[in-house]
Amino acid sequence: MSHYQYTLSFQLTDDCPQSVVDFFAQLADGQTPEVVPEVDERQLETSPGEVIALVANRTTLADRRVTIAGAASAEEFFMPFIALAEWLARWSADEGPVGYYHLTSLAHPTLLYFAQGKPYMLQATGTPVGLADGEEMPQEE
Repeated sequence: MSHYQYTLSFQLTDDCPQSVVDFFAQLADGQTPEVVPEVDERQLETSPGEVIALVANRTTLADRRVTIAGAASAEEFFMPFIALAEWLARWSADEGPVGYYHLTSLAHPTLLYFAQGKPYMLQATGTPVGLADGEEMPQEE
């Protein structure tokens, strides 16, 4: 059965509200916050609880760098991840590539970028090549 794997890593902005920093600190300490701070729940396409479930026990925070890595079923992942990415992009000091998600039944991941407070994606395609020699990776049959 296929599922999604995902990893995001970005630096929090200097003007990130303390409530957001505290949210990530709670997650990193193994706690499960009850609310997602600084979000209008009416604008979410999913429940805050589903967003929190996607990051609970999957988040680290070190020197204001947030890293989220995990796996989830399609139902647990898709809409909550979109809401999460839109919320996270506002607090990211990093512009450009910040991570990926990958449906394990597909050959390639989708790369995630943050720019000017918004999330963007790019579906990776093509044949991977050797890092040193450029040789094409054998295809699974």
